[in-house]
Amino acid sequence: MYILSRILFVALFCTLWANCQFTQSTNTTTVKDSVSDEAQIINTLLPYIQESDTTWRNRHKRYLEYGRTYDEFPYTNQQIDSFIQEIDTSTLYIQIYDSLKMSTLYGKDKYLQNIINDFKGQFYNVDTIYQPLAQKVLDFTKILPLDTNHLIAPLPYNLEYTSNRHTFQQEDGRMRVSLIQFSYIALNTPHTLACIYVDYFCGRTCGENGFYFFKKVKGKWYRDGEKRTGIR
Repeated sequence: MYILSRILFVALFCTLWANCQFTQSTNTTTVKDSVSDEAQIINTLLPYIQESDTTWRNRHKRYLEYGRTYDEFPYTNQQIDSFIQEIDTSTLYIQIYDSLKMSTLYGKDKYLQNIINDFKGQFYNVDTIYQPLAQKVLDFTKILPLDTNHLIAPLPYNLEYTSNRHTFQQEDGRMRVSLIQFSYIALNTPHTLACIYVDYFCGRTCGENGFYFFKKVKGKWYRDGEKRTGIR
């Protein structure tokens, strides 16, 4: 597992971004009204931003199979077979920050402010009614605890919570496919519109971030647009 983890975080994730893109499924997940707005929104978003486990497993197995054709690939066919078996059988984990906070990596605040200022030009197909909510997300500086009681992992993934970004790369026998940080969720007064910023990390050169917008219809939250602001 130690060697396999090294591959997953050093070699496997250094593939083209196209393979790590957010899933483009149009399916919308809804949950019961008794669950908080925060949990409903995140539960709706998780299956959309996290690729399916089949896609994840197949992508990594393809890399290993491709490695068989290279004389300088540092693993024997027997080792590759063992790695593939682990990928096929291991439980996969989505790691989530246990706090709601805005990502401030690489001085993105000014960049994001410029995007919000030009909301109509930058947020294609997103109603300008969401502009104050996007601004509210960016301006909110407090760190809030994440309500983990009602979050649902997209099957067959398991959820794992952390307050330390570096735990994603610990070689403790767990296969972590992504690390997700959610911002504070801005709601309008009647709680019918919402905005959240998401930082999705799946490796050293794999990840994406952006704003997501939601509308509540008959007590359920649905995605109503997005603006991706960066990729790794």
